[in-house]
Amino acid sequence: MNEIMPDFNKPIKVGDMSFVYKNVYHPIVWLGEEPYRPRVELLAIKDRRYVFLRRYDKNDSDENYKYNYRIPGGSVDADSTKEEQAKAETNEEGLIEVKDVKFSGVSYYELYKPGFLLKGGDMPIEYRGTINDVFVANYVGPYDKKYVEEKDLDNDMAKNGKFHSIVTVAKDLKPEHIRALLYSGMIDDDLVQFLRRMTNDKDDPDVNRSNPTLNPFNDSMGNIVGGVHVTEGDIVIPGGRLYHASIVKIDEFEARSLDLGNIDQKPGWTTFFFADRTLALRFGLMRLIQNVTWELFNTRTKSDWINLKCRWSTIDKKPYVDASKFNPNLFLDKVFYIHTVNPDRLNVSVGNDDKIPEYSIRESGYKPECVEEILVDVSLMRDNLIITNEFDKFDKESNAALDDYTRGYYSVMLNRDYNQDPVVKKLKDAIDGGELNPGDDIEEYMEYLKVYKRDEELITNNEKGLSRKMSALRSFYNYYFKHQIISKNPTLLVDMPKLHEKAIIRLDTDEVALLLDYVESAGNTLTGQALTYYKKTKDRDLAILTLLLGTGIRVSECVGLDLTDVDFKNQGITVTRKGGNQMVVYFGDEVSSALETYIKGDRKAITPLSGHENALFLSTQKKRMGVQAVENMVKKYARQVTPNKKITPHKLRSTYGTSLYKETGDIYLVADVLGHKDVNTTKKHYAAIDENRRRQAAGAVKLRES
Repeated sequence: MNEIMPDFNKPIKVGDMSFVYKNVYHPIVWLGEEPYRPRVELLAIKDRRYVFLRRYDKNDSDENYKYNYRIPGGSVDADSTKEEQAKAETNEEGLIEVKDVKFSGVSYYELYKPGFLLKGGDMPIEYRGTINDVFVANYVGPYDKKYVEEKDLDNDMAKNGKFHSIVTVAKDLKPEHIRALLYSGMIDDDLVQFLRRMTNDKDDPDVNRSNPTLNPFNDSMGNIVGGVHVTEGDIVIPGGRLYHASIVKIDEFEARSLDLGNIDQKPGWTTFFFADRTLALRFGLMRLIQNVTWELFNTRTKSDWINLKCRWSTIDKKPYVDASKFNPNLFLDKVFYIHTVNPDRLNVSVGNDDKIPEYSIRESGYKPECVEEILVDVSLMRDNLIITNEFDKFDKESNAALDDYTRGYYSVMLNRDYNQDPVVKKLKDAIDGGELNPGDDIEEYMEYLKVYKRDEELITNNEKGLSRKMSALRSFYNYYFKHQIISKNPTLLVDMPKLHEKAIIRLDTDEVALLLDYVESAGNTLTGQALTYYKKTKDRDLAILTLLLGTGIRVSECVGLDLTDVDFKNQGITVTRKGGNQMVVYFGDEVSSALETYIKGDRKAITPLSGHENALFLSTQKKRMGVQAVENMVKKYARQVTPNKKITPHKLRSTYGTSLYKETGDIYLVADVLGHKDVNTTKKHYAAIDENRRRQAAGAVKLRES
């Protein structure tokens, strides 16, 4: 203990919780017989991506910190809670206001250098170090200096402290501060993933967290950069084929909004396509091991699932497993499948998995060119699986490889170094020389999009097309600006194309009657083969048109109807709505008569092909009619009656919705019958004021009494 006595000449003893010296309260926390100063400190977070720090060029701060930054904080006071103290210190030192202050759950101790506290002053006790409780809060705005007493000001922090991008400073932060940010719930999800990888690898504060330059997407098996080949900005698939591996055989790919790489979900992936068949094979092997393990988890214990985990090595481009837990006999003679896909005319994009060089495809309905069945044997596992006794080491190395990628993940998205691009250099020189102002090139691009040639074909974009393309460009720039990869966002200087509401195209009441009359009597104007075809399909076509106009069902719902879905007794049909929900839609006498005529006549006389026995509407090939066939049929008849209107099955649905609203005035009934989940959709499309109502409005208000 020091010979200097505190106020009141009361000596400090081990176990004392505080003392007063020169009228200042000093708390103590004892670890054994060594005194520590309890402190609070606060990480102020702005816009979920920035943190307030006072940074130094080197470790020359006025306190004993191992790291080259400080955050607001101070000793705990006797007359306030830790939360209040953390907020007060932030107000007074950083001159910033915060809200949502809470304890992060992170506490840590830090040692002082011997004699540190006595340097330049005196104290009746020499603290061994500090015990720090880390608080987090959201930034509100500046704090007025006039509310701070002179003795509480920290001019250095107030003047030189600023908000820094978490991505930029993360490598320099204390592990405890990284954990506090992780636990805060106040930062974006991509930052959470980024910081998790750092804390998994670097818990030791003395370890240099910067990693050697390593792009995990450099593929040793081919000249693939970022998982894709890029030529003048376009994605070019090496070899002209993509490969997708899965544990089930896929006959037709179906686009899903979910990432169906997860092994506990149904098949039908649109992600994890590879330009290299070997990568696809290895990925399929990993999915198989995970799937078998998942089945063990469901039938045995959770420890089986954890112990038999299988992961992807970013460095080796192979899955790896823990040798001490892995039993190869569980997977021998199992099979998985590799699907070869022709990417021509498909919307191919770079996948978003940060470990695997993959592609994504968003369309549905395309089929693989061929499907290979892969049998798992010893040689397959030997060549394509890492069975290691250093599983944790592989985890760390794989994650470490991603750190550099995460700090520069935009380079993978761009797929080439644009700083070395001569075109970009020319643009930069033009901007620097004043020949080109920010936004000029984007406005030129908008003009170009209105009319341009591609492969000798003239391409035009209307308002919606322009808006869609400019929205994509703005999102692209926003991403880079938000992540501080670019310092300016020129798209904000350019106005988005204005969208003008188009009048909804639908049939008038007299046009509906003309259309149905024409279908019934069109044979009077036809001869030969056209007349023969008309007689075969007349009742069917009339039934479909009457059904669409009389119920407002979607064309997809119409062609999906079976004979058993029609209930003449209750005058209703059971349709399958979007999302798979079934609903009974009721119809009137006209629809009932048209359906009954068709079912008892032409439909009964047809013997459908196998697999189409239950279909309500059949084509001339005796198969269930498709959406395209119905669309062609509607257009064929409609252009004879209303040549100036492009009528489709959806326009018939609009016609029904508008007519129903005119008759009932009940927008909620219209929404329910049409199967709209959001009534605002109905209001937008079907509740437009008609011409008659506008005319009524003209005379509704009297300016003077007559």
